[in-house]
Amino acid sequence: EKLYPDMDADLEPINTRETALANDSLASARRIRQPITAEADMGAAFDRITYSKGATVIRMFERWIGPDRFQKAARAYLHAHADGNATAADFLAALDHEMGDKPVGAAFATFLDQPGVPVIAMELSCPSGGPASLELAQSRHVPAGAAPVSGEQRWQVPICVAVPDGGKRETHCTLLTEATGELALGKTCPAWVAPNVDGAGYYLSSLAPEQLKALLERGWARLPRGERLALLTDLDILVDGGKADLGAVLALLPRLGTSGDPYLLEEAVTRLDRLARFVAPDQQDSFARLVRDTVGRAGKRIGWSPRPHEKLAEARLRGRLMPLLAVEGQDRAARARAVALAHQWTADHHKVPESLWGPVLTAAVRADAKAVVPDLLARVAEEPDRVAQRAIYQAVAMGQDAELQGKALGLLLTADPVPPEMVQLLTFPPDIERQASLFDFVREHADDLLRRLPEDYQRTLVVNVCDPGRREQVASFLKSKLEPLPKIGTLSVTQKVESMDQCIARRATQAPALAAFLSGRK
Repeated sequence: EKLYPDMDADLEPINTRETALANDSLASARRIRQPITAEADMGAAFDRITYSKGATVIRMFERWIGPDRFQKAARAYLHAHADGNATAADFLAALDHEMGDKPVGAAFATFLDQPGVPVIAMELSCPSGGPASLELAQSRHVPAGAAPVSGEQRWQVPICVAVPDGGKRETHCTLLTEATGELALGKTCPAWVAPNVDGAGYYLSSLAPEQLKALLERGWARLPRGERLALLTDLDILVDGGKADLGAVLALLPRLGTSGDPYLLEEAVTRLDRLARFVAPDQQDSFARLVRDTVGRAGKRIGWSPRPHEKLAEARLRGRLMPLLAVEGQDRAARARAVALAHQWTADHHKVPESLWGPVLTAAVRADAKAVVPDLLARVAEEPDRVAQRAIYQAVAMGQDAELQGKALGLLLTADPVPPEMVQLLTFPPDIERQASLFDFVREHADDLLRRLPEDYQRTLVVNVCDPGRREQVASFLKSKLEPLPKIGTLSVTQKVESMDQCIARRATQAPALAAFLSGRK
């Protein structure tokens, strides 16, 4: 972050936060400090809750108490327990000892020892003649389709917001320890409120509609990139959870697509990717126009081929932007180039940069499977490069042709044991029909697959379908056949079933909203 600012390492924590929030939005999400009661719990502990949520919570408290004091406490903790053992309680005690004036340990523990994401509802209060304040209320985020959560949860949440102060910004912070609270903002009513300074807070900010509108219209230009990305993440998760209107995301797409900022462009790509699964067959052309209108200009600039002296962020974006444009955007030039590059790669890997092997092959397979997949399947049997093998299997898994999907999945029944690269064939296909085909394959051949798969890869068989008509069938199979296995266990199956329920709920609300939006576009 310090030596190579052009790598934008300062934004990596924002991506880590997004990953954590998404995984922690399950009602069945586990705690960071989850008790181990079964063998499967040990494997489950090496997940995004431990790493992504753990890192984000540490960053939140580091920002709240200040990096210098945090580092001093960490050094004292390491020195005190050198060549010995220590516990989380020891670390929290070291923070308390250093701070003295702030109850860091108790607040930190509320994020370690209970699951879930706090939603902080924020309402601006500006009484006539009185000081401005932000009314705060916390609750656990439980998305539509999630299992009910029993009991009432409370966190001790460090909250920092920013408001305009002339040509500058003024920051106000508090520790919300109760269900509701208040944060003083000064004597004058601010034109807007940025709800999460630096995007460091591990909470979802839920601004009242009029405050969200004011922030997007008046304050957007005053937000650092990290805060913009964090705000977009919060909005996206609340929309997915049925707690905000999809129209707010759709309205932002033109601004993101024309920003010129590769990170905001990537946000547009992410949202369009997620919406693609909910597009009705008769609206594919309309959605393709939306994709081209949003990111088409950026795609022409960035293209499939690396350019001299391009930004690292644009080089990274290429692998996500160009497949979207080629497949969902139905861009003829992008599709044709992807297929041509795939043929070149099949003949000689060195003709395509290694960073683009996966994106090129995936885009080509989805654009024209019959022209690409047979060559890839013929090549993979003799391919010595395991990175190339993985790229082939990953691309073939994303194909939309039922016959070719069947041939590819059949490879799993010929390998004993199944190599790690081939496990890519069990990743989720791009549409609901192919998801159903994958599930039917797993259910029919479960015993054979379990025998062939190394134990550590058995969890890849926990697949589902975003279809209410198949919900009970899928859940029954997962619980009866896979849940009893030591390397899979209850938590993996419970979370997969809940993910299916949430997807079904999102589809029920977002598909009609997207259809209405697409019908209204000219």
